[in-house]
Amino acid sequence: RDRNKAVYEQQKNIDQVLLFEPQFYFSLLRQYNAFDLVFDCEPYLNCSALLGWWLAPQRIGFDHGIRSLLYTQKLPYNDQQHVVLTYAQLLQPLNISCTPKKLEELSFSRHAQDNIKKLNTPHRPLPKRCRKRRMETLANRTLQPTRRHTH
Repeated sequence: RDRNKAVYEQQKNIDQVLLFEPQFYFSLLRQYNAFDLVFDCEPYLNCSALLGWWLAPQRIGFDHGIRSLLYTQKLPYNDQQHVVLTYAQLLQPLNISCTPKKLEELSFSRHAQDNIKKLNTPHRPLPKRCRKRRMETLANRTLQPTRRHTH
């Protein structure tokens, strides 16, 4: 999680990154309804929905699972499109239409760039921590023929 935080902290358009880590639990508990609105971009873990419920009276998230009961506005999670488009759809309840034309270029330190080059090898084994179901989904998507659209 700290690695993820480090990526976001280096981006010019992000002011603050809040982590749901044990050392931050008490500071988050003191922030009951501290925000007007929370976007829960986590599609699977229920703890983010609980945290959003605690932090803001208005909560926008995905409509699947028991977690959806904690949202004031819900939208379907579409895993058949780029995740940026799925997250942009979370703006719809605010009557904001957003279709990103290009992805924001990320900034990385030299050290991070070197690590990315090391990781970008063609035959790197998959991490052991991947769940069987996710591996099956990945395998199925990889094996499906690519659809090509012609105009």
